[in-house]
Amino acid sequence: SKRKTKVSAQSTAVPSWFSFGLSQLTTDPETAYSLSQDKLCTSKINELCCQPERHLMLDDGAIDFDKVFNKRSRPLDVEVGAGFGSWIVRQACENPERNYVAVELRADRVSQIFSRSVIEGPLDNLCVVGSECGDFLSHRVRNASVSTIYANHPEPPTQTYGNDQRDLRRIATGGDEPPHMLNSAAITAMAKCLQPGGRIVIVSDNRVYARLLAATLCKVVQSESRLLR
Repeated sequence: SKRKTKVSAQSTAVPSWFSFGLSQLTTDPETAYSLSQDKLCTSKINELCCQPERHLMLDDGAIDFDKVFNKRSRPLDVEVGAGFGSWIVRQACENPERNYVAVELRADRVSQIFSRSVIEGPLDNLCVVGSECGDFLSHRVRNASVSTIYANHPEPPTQTYGNDQRDLRRIATGGDEPPHMLNSAAITAMAKCLQPGGRIVIVSDNRVYARLLAATLCKVVQSESRLLR
């Protein structure tokens, strides 16, 4: 006969400390081991990672971030294309009065952000999501619920697209776009998620890509004039 084995939160959390690479973020192996054995730290990891299901999905498929985060009154900020998470983890550490969501497509980077969030806190005001940003914002975030959406140094589709003014004019007037994260559909989804007075903040040091983004924003403003200004 098959025997049912009860899996405790501790038996899950402590091995995950090593399998996710969390211990590798500390400089001293002995410190990493002692942290994994520390009852207070283990308890906090259990609380963050091994909670029973709390019906986090709303009826429309959106995530109920009021239930994800313990404190509901905090403003909600989202970073798309969060990379390895250094920026958003620092923001969450320095601004405990705000809630943050890191959205990243690559699974290895999602794990790194998660690792950082546990090592630095563990943080109870940061949620890490593995998803394509446009799909996530369109289907998993409620309209008018986000304070600020950040895109820090997004990767351009190519190193040269945006040099030709004819391409930019075509996009700005409603033409086809190259495939990239911050296309007009994604920016439209961002705008719908914003609260009144909310902001989209895009930072780039690539002048050519910045021109493409500007043309894309023009396209969205012309087609969805009530969403952005």
